[in-house]
Parts: sequence; structure tokens; C-alpha cells
Amino acid sequence: MSFEYFLDILSVHNLYPIVKDKKQFSILVSTSLKPHIADNERLSQYRMDINRYIQNTFVEEEEQGSSKSFFQSASFLRFFLMIRQLNSLRFQELTKNTFRKQFSGRVQKNPLDSEIVKNYKAFQNSNHAMAITQNSLKRKKYSNLINGCSVKSLLIRYASTTGVFNMLVTDGRCQNEQPDEFLKSNIGDVDFVSCYGTALESPTVLAYTSEQKKTTLGVFLEKYEHELIDGFYSILISGKLSFAQNLLYSKIVKNDLFHMRINKILNHYESSNTMDVENNDLMTDLVLLTHEIINGIITADVLKVLRKICSSQEWSDFKNMEVVSAVFYKKSDFESDLDTFFKKIDMKNAKNAYRYNSKNQSIDDSRTRAWFSIPLKDFVGPLINERKNLKKLYKETLNSSYNSMQENYKLIINTLYGVLASPYFEIGNTVLANNITARARVNIWLLSRSLKGIQCITDGFQYCVREVFQWKKPPIRKPGLEILSDYKKMEKNRYFQCISLYPDMKSLPTNIDEIVSEHVSKFLEPYDLKLAYQIEHKTEHFSHEMCYLLKAHYILHTLNETFISKIGGIRSKDENEAFLMKLMKSFLLKKPFLVLSETNFLHEETLIASIHDYEISKKKNMVQYPGYPMKKLKEFHLTSCERLFVNEEMFYYWKKIHQCHRNNY
Repeated sequence: MSFEYFLDILSVHNLYPIVKDKKQFSILVSTSLKPHIADNERLSQYRMDINRYIQNTFVEEEEQGSSKSFFQSASFLRFFLMIRQLNSLRFQELTKNTFRKQFSGRVQKNPLDSEIVKNYKAFQNSNHAMAITQNSLKRKKYSNLINGCSVKSLLIRYASTTGVFNMLVTDGRCQNEQPDEFLKSNIGDVDFVSCYGTALESPTVLAYTSEQKKTTLGVFLEKYEHELIDGFYSILISGKLSFAQNLLYSKIVKNDLFHMRINKILNHYESSNTMDVENNDLMTDLVLLTHEIINGIITADVLKVLRKICSSQEWSDFKNMEVVSAVFYKKSDFESDLDTFFKKIDMKNAKNAYRYNSKNQSIDDSRTRAWFSIPLKDFVGPLINERKNLKKLYKETLNSSYNSMQENYKLIINTLYGVLASPYFEIGNTVLANNITARARVNIWLLSRSLKGIQCITDGFQYCVREVFQWKKPPIRKPGLEILSDYKKMEKNRYFQCISLYPDMKSLPTNIDEIVSEHVSKFLEPYDLKLAYQIEHKTEHFSHEMCYLLKAHYILHTLNETFISKIGGIRSKDENEAFLMKLMKSFLLKKPFLVLSETNFLHEETLIASIHDYEISKKKNMVQYPGYPMKKLKEFHLTSCERLFVNEEMFYYWKKIHQCHRNNY
């Protein structure tokens, strides 16, 4: 085979995406494979090796009648890289002083220097274009593969089974822990530091159809616990309890309405390949049931607390509960190498991935459940540390700019959680989201047990500094979950007593965070538990008195003789001045805020209509166009989060009465 024939073949074949300019590349190859002034013994030998490689490889392809495929093969790519290496070495030789001559006071390079440099740069451009194309295709492929980790994948794959319930994310704890009272004195305000601050592929999902018998939590743990990793699983349980508890929330859904909504979302997704952002409410109720749990979330943090605190009978009740569904990343499925991970999950490598199960009349999915983790610590950690520094500077200088900056950092951190929990983003992951919120709920519950918290709101609460719980004596038999779920039972228990953390509110200690942290640690020590977060106090919220109502409405009479008020759901005091005045009057008169009917908590406000409002109004035959003012009913009713219900039946009975009040209004 002549070299000229090879160049002729080279000039007529389409080499994209490796080479875009065939003529330029032919010149580059022609120049490179001829003897050159820069060639030393090593480079001459390398040039001859390339010539031999081309002749042997191309002749073999030509004899098999597949010379055209050669230019799209790995053999050609290897030749391409060999040319690059040869030119690179020549370029290095030409830049040495050996090949430079003095002429009229200037440094003049050998004429071949500029030719090689020009050809080498042309080669670099071709190689760069090839790399960009390959990286782009690789990124697109990887992006498509990891889409399976998103919230919507649980919706699409498990719509007809209980696995679809795994896409529900339980919110943070928001509860009035002392609903029978309304007025407290000597108030402190404590918060967790950075409470809400992995890309995974398809997890193992345990799901059931309506005909299948569900396993129990005890059986599930016996079978799978050795495969569970803290933070990488969530279990949905349902069942009755023989005792009262206020730790685990229930996520109540009406199956017919829920699946109707699921089907509507799926139909929209199949027709447009997008999630219905405006109408994605799955119509669920977050409820605190005392003697029953429905779709309650069990994570590593919850499981640890239950095992440490529950009595043997209480733990037996939990183990007998049904596992509605579970989603977890097995320890044995973890893949540490990213490239190996993508090879495993690539559907092209999957054989017999699906099999029809005639017994259950369903399709068994036997695809790999390999997963790969991407720690977020290096991304979130610096943000949390910077926020801590800004908060410290604000306390020292009282410069409002520091406070504004730390609030921005808080917003960024919380937004990251929102993205991870949202069905609108491909990286949304309910396992991670439920573990984040569950850790916050469990820890705020533990903290409130020791400080006798009043209104728990996600990551903090107010408490009376002269009424906190302490161990009276070392417990022989530790109080269980039922006792810790009720302050009144704790007060009557022989092992607990109420004490004052610091008697004088006017001269607060500077190390109050350390004092409270030590107190909480001693309280949790018999249970061998520790808080997962550091705590800090809002000293500006320390108050003489506090008047509170429901889960998030309160007024503080601070030590600085100012009033701080917060009405949950209201952006400004002017939105419902009458409601605020009623609460203030009850505070000043020190009389309970009497609720004659739930209409006391309803009022109208004017808003700008959204597209969602427009869609809803069309269904009611009273069209409200987007962008125009509209009147909307603002509710301040006793929501499911603010009341305790014994079971699901009691909750629906209350909901029916509440709906009657709304209709009458």
C-alpha cells in the first residue's frame, strides 16, 4: 500500500467528529510522516513505527473490505494520537536553541518550524473539538442515566403500587407542645445551628400491590438491616398503637383521590415530558396521631431513638406495624468507581432486565441497583461555616449588614434542600430529603423533652427558663415513649423534676448556650443519646412574658420592653389587624383567647392572581385572569398539625366539621 493511496482514501471519508477539516488533516498527516529536520534518532524510529502501524493495520482492513470503517474505529483513533505525540515531540525540539540561528541581531527559526507549529496547532484544534464532542455526549449520557434518582422516578415506576408513597416528603415538626395554656413567663428562645444544611441511582424499593400481603417492620429489619446505611434509607409504616405517642407524624392520604391525582400527573408527563408544576399538590394531610401511625417515616435517626427510648412493649408495637413501602440503598450495591457505576446501570449492558411474574401478574425488574455517592459536605460545609462567622460578627458589632448576609447564606442552604426534595428537578431525592427532615424532627423533639418546649417550629422553640425537666435520681427503669410524649406524665413521674436553669432573667449568663447544652446532654445521657446539632439562643427574643396560640402565633414582651409578634401565614401586621388585636388584648388582659368558632380564624385578603388561580377559577365558572387583583380566603383554622388526634377516624370527623364551618362562612 502506497502512502499516497492512504491519503486519497483519507480525503474521501467522513471523519467527523474526530476530524472536521479533511484537507487540513491530510496535509498534517503528510507532513508528519515524512523525515523532518527536528527528528533525532528516537523521533525517526517513532515516525517509522507509525508508518508501519498504518500499513499493517490499513492493509488488513483493506483485505477484509472494511477500509471505510477503519476511519471510525479505535485503530484510527490510536493513529490520530500517535501523530499528536510525534508533532508534540518535534515542537519541543524546535523550540530549543539548537535549531536557532543569529541573523541581523534577531533570532530566526528554521523555516520548517513555523510549518510544524501551524500544523500542530491545527491538530490541537481538531483534537480539542473531538474532546469537546466526546465530553458533551458523555455528559448527556450520564445525565440521562442519573435521572432515575429523582422524585418523579418513584412516581413513574411505582404508580400502581405502594412504592409511590415514597415520593412524599414529611415536613419539619411544627407543634404546640402545651396547647392547654396560653401565657408563659421568663421566656428563652433556642434554635439549632444550620438545621437544614448524593447523587444516587435507582435504590432498592420494596412495594406492594393491593393484593399482596405486607411484611412487618420487625421482619423487614431482620431481613435487610445488615444492608442498611444511616441516611440512605426510609421506611413507611402503618398500624395501631396500644399507647400514646407524639414523636412520629402520619401522612394521611385518601387512596382514590391520591391515585386520581397521580394518574393526572402521569398523563401530563407522558404528553409533555414535564412535571405539572402548577397542579402538583398530592392532597395529603400531615397529622400527629397518638394511637395510630399512617405512612409514618422511619429513618436511621428515628429508628435509633425508638430503640433507645421505647419500652419492650412499645417497641413490640412498632415491630408489628406493617411496612407500606421502603426505599433503601444496599450496602452491597455500593460502587466506588464512577465509570464502573455507569457501565453497570447502562441499559445496553442489561440482559433479561424484565420478567413477567404470572403469580403476581406484574413485571419483575431485575436491573442492577448499583449506586454511587457524591458527598455534599464540601459544598455545604463552607456555606455553613461562613454563615457562622457572619452571625458571630453580627453579635459582636450589631452591624445589620452582617445579619443580612447570613440570612442570604441561610436561604442558599435551605434552597439546596428544597431542590433535593422537589419533583421538578432531576436531582430530587426523597430518601435524602426525608432523612434531613426526620433528623430535624427527632432532634427538636429530644430537645423539647428536656427544656419543656412550648411551640416547636422546625428547628427551634421558646421555653420557660424556670420550668425545665431534670432527672431527680438515676432511673432504675427509664421512662418510655408514652411518658416522654406527655409533659403532664413527665411531671408526675418519680424520676423527673422541674428546675430553673438560671433564676435572674435580667442578668443572663454570657455562656448560656454552653449551660443549656450541658443540661440537655445530662438529660439524654441515660438513654445514650446525643443531639445531632449545636444549639444557640436568640437573646433578643428573651422575654418577660409570652402569649401564644396554636402552632405559630405568639407575642413576646421582651426584656428590652419591646413587643415582638408573629402570626403564622401573615407577611405583615396590616393583613389581619383584627386578628392581631384580639391576640394582643388577650395578652394584656391575661385571659385565654376564646375560640367560639373557627370562623374567627378566617379573613379575606387581596392577592394578584396566578396561572394556577386562573385554572382553578375556570373549573368554578368564575374566571379570574392572571395578573389581576383577586380576593382570597385566608385561613387561621386549627389545622391537622396543631391538634392531636387519637386515630384516622377522629381526624376525618374533625375535618368534616371544619369544612362545615368554612362553608357557613
